[in-house]
Amino acid sequence: MQSKKYKEPIRTWCCTQHDEAAKARIKEIAEVLNIKRITAGLLYDRIGGADITAASHFIDGEAHFHDPFMMKDMDKACDKITAAIERGEHITVYGDYDVDGVTSVSVLTAYLKRRGLKNCSYYIPCRLGEGYGLSTGAINKVKQSGTTFMITVDTGITAIEEIAYAESIGIETVVTDHHECRRGENDEIVVPDVPCVNPRQSKCTYPFDELAGVGVVFKLICALEMKRLGVDSDTAAKAVIDEFGELVAIGTVADVMPLVDENRAIVKAGLELMRDPRFVGTRELISLCAGIDFDKKPVKKLSTTLISFTLAPRINAVGRMGSAATAVELFASTDRESAAKRALELSEMNTVRQQEENAILSEALAMIDESDVCDKVIVLDNDKWHHGVIGIVASRITERYGLPSILISFEGNVDGSPKDTDIGKGSGRSVKGLDLVKALDACKEKLVRFGGHELAAGLTIERGELEDFRRAINEHAQEVFEYSEAEQKLYADASVELGELDEELARELYLLEPYGQANPSPQFMIENVKIRELYPLKEGKHVKLTASDGTNTLTALWFGKKYSDFEFALGDSVDLFGTLELNEYMGRTCVQLHIKDIRASKEADDEINDSAGVYKAALHGGAYPADMLPDRDDFAAVYRYLKSVLGQNEEMLKYRLICSHALKKEKMPYIKLRAVLDIMCELALISYAPENNTVCRIGLNKQSNKVDLESSELLAALRRRAAKQQI
Repeated sequence: MQSKKYKEPIRTWCCTQHDEAAKARIKEIAEVLNIKRITAGLLYDRIGGADITAASHFIDGEAHFHDPFMMKDMDKACDKITAAIERGEHITVYGDYDVDGVTSVSVLTAYLKRRGLKNCSYYIPCRLGEGYGLSTGAINKVKQSGTTFMITVDTGITAIEEIAYAESIGIETVVTDHHECRRGENDEIVVPDVPCVNPRQSKCTYPFDELAGVGVVFKLICALEMKRLGVDSDTAAKAVIDEFGELVAIGTVADVMPLVDENRAIVKAGLELMRDPRFVGTRELISLCAGIDFDKKPVKKLSTTLISFTLAPRINAVGRMGSAATAVELFASTDRESAAKRALELSEMNTVRQQEENAILSEALAMIDESDVCDKVIVLDNDKWHHGVIGIVASRITERYGLPSILISFEGNVDGSPKDTDIGKGSGRSVKGLDLVKALDACKEKLVRFGGHELAAGLTIERGELEDFRRAINEHAQEVFEYSEAEQKLYADASVELGELDEELARELYLLEPYGQANPSPQFMIENVKIRELYPLKEGKHVKLTASDGTNTLTALWFGKKYSDFEFALGDSVDLFGTLELNEYMGRTCVQLHIKDIRASKEADDEINDSAGVYKAALHGGAYPADMLPDRDDFAAVYRYLKSVLGQNEEMLKYRLICSHALKKEKMPYIKLRAVLDIMCELALISYAPENNTVCRIGLNKQSNKVDLESSELLAALRRRAAKQQI
């Protein structure tokens, strides 16, 4: 469905350019490190053009960890926690329900139990009933369990009133978090009046503030071990990584933290550990969802893709749709049977989540299409949307339109008829240029609470404030956010020849892993190649093709691209944009490209423009190619195709798409299609308006009587001009 108001951005490709000085340094890196020029260029860009030593260290991935006591309040937090352990107090770890929160809770509770603490429990609020963060109701439940000491993980830094309440009823508290802090009336940072370990707070001298919540927990445990054992930070870090690294890596990647500095070292070590997981829960989840049998053969290599697209969605699903306790229990499992049971629960819940997500997305897109407004921040609400899924749907809407979006659900808060006091929970996603937390802060009078990051945040709002909030956040966006709906840029690391994408390069790219935020998988542009083979995969859900430059060939796959939506055909000249990888299967290794985007090559565009020029001239009396005259079968094929893809309303379609799919066994020439569409419009079979040489708006007209093609004046004129050309 294409919104009539919000245009899906036109993708513009950009490619990194190097001046002569940079090229000389890249050549030096390639020669000294004995790597390809392309790899050296990627390395140069990732280290900001630094020297050979920095490039070598990046490849080696040598881990160096900062002293955790550089973090504000770390010493105080350690002293309080150590004293509580020694007194045998009942300690509750209070966390969030996402992957970062689950891994934070799992790591810290496992550590406290290893320290001999018998009274150790955890509390994760129910997303549906309690929402994000601390609440007095949840604190009362924690108190009733006998808790005298609470440690928050991945949450708590903005819960000033709630933590003051906990302290007032006898729960001593330490906060560990990584989210943005609250700001007071004079824009100063304010935090709870207890030891707070968070690298983002003011007067914190810690040199790296991009740790995940579980990363902050990792630093806390390192500090506790340094005090307990009298060792330095690197020694403590390596020991803690060896024990908990796989979970710290999962939380870091899942929370989309930049994989630089300590995060890079954490994730690299964690992925290595996951080849033979320490936690039986991790082992069983990977075995079930990725089909890896750790008992049969050693695992050669794992990547962040496994975490991002296989593990994280399943861990998140139980927190979104049910209880995150299931995921914590998975990682706390000590036997394979119970772990396998929990892993299956996570996987089944993820299937339910996917179904709910698709249903909400369809409703949200329909609301966008039917709305009369065209805002810079898309704000949608519904009484029945599942709270746990709206954040994912917001991500998909933001990706689709290139605009910030916030979805709000009043699920469970409607008693009879809607009331102004009904509470809605919202989840938002943003794009570069609009800091979502700052935008929400500008509208805080309209909100009950909010929190999060620059690009993702949550909020709570009363129904009666919804329209004022929608207006306020768009007024803020109007002042600070510059957006061009016509363009969405894709950035390639290098423009390469097809022959350069070989197995040696693919293996060298492993040197730059792990990939993720701030160290993305290298993206390449390959220009002017021909499609030599083209196949649908998995019932048309994906596309596979073979590209050729006349000498070299490369297999390319576009996952998630429906074959019916693929606008190119055999023989077309195209440019490819994607990432390179090795596919190793049944003892065979091949290089393949994962397509992120595809466009017509300049040669193909010139051909279309030339054809459009010939057709335009023919409409004004010029010659028309005789072999391009459409026959009855051409009209029937185009009409059948349009009937199969168009809904009730007019829609935008690409000419190339119709050319590629209207005829079953061959591609319809562009100039012939233009004639067919104009004639069908003349005969009132369709409504049709060309936007340019690439796209047009088409709708089907209802017909009660058969139409005589021979009555078309345009068809007759084209025949005369074709005959004239032949004389």
